[in-house]
Amino acid sequence: MSNEALCTSICGVCARECKSKNCLEHLCHIPNHELLIPTTIHPHMTLMNGLLVTDDVIYNTSDMQQAITVCFQCDSDLTKNQLPLYVLMNGLCIGRRPPELTLLTIPEQMLITLVYP
Repeated sequence: MSNEALCTSICGVCARECKSKNCLEHLCHIPNHELLIPTTIHPHMTLMNGLLVTDDVIYNTSDMQQAITVCFQCDSDLTKNQLPLYVLMNGLCIGRRPPELTLLTIPEQMLITLVYP
């Protein structure tokens, strides 16, 4: 098994870890991207071109446009004009984690998730 087969990235639509072989989509070329426009904007949401996507995984392409990785499931659902199950707009967007929580070990993360999702 090659290292390439083990590479993962984060889906910009659902924020789940996915295989890196998934497509890199320009924000304006995501199929049915209007489904990712929130109706109510929370102060902790970060919008990119009006879309609620994971801002940690925005890539600048060679043609100076912004792109995100989109997992197979999200791409498939959006192509069918359906809102993906784990899309951030389903109440799954909780904003940025405090810096203190990013440095925790795995057991500490498991304990803290009982209180802080």
